Amino acid sequence: MLNKGNIDTYVKKLLKQIALENDIQIVEMKSDKDHIHRLIECKSQHYIPNIFKGFKDYPELKNRL
Repeated sequence: MLNKGNIDTYVKKLLKQIALENDIQIVEMKSDKDHIHRLIECKSQHYIPNIFKGFKDYPELKNRL
């Protein structure tokens, strides 16, 4: 079970894994209280809104994101 203290670490790890699986480079990533900013580099065929859509597969984050 995720608690408030480790959600940031977990989400960043998940974003890095999604990026790796999709041949995307995360140039910079910083988090704030309730959101994460990412600067990414990707190929032109990537549709940006779909790149990090994988969170729907993680029900433990559903109520926290």
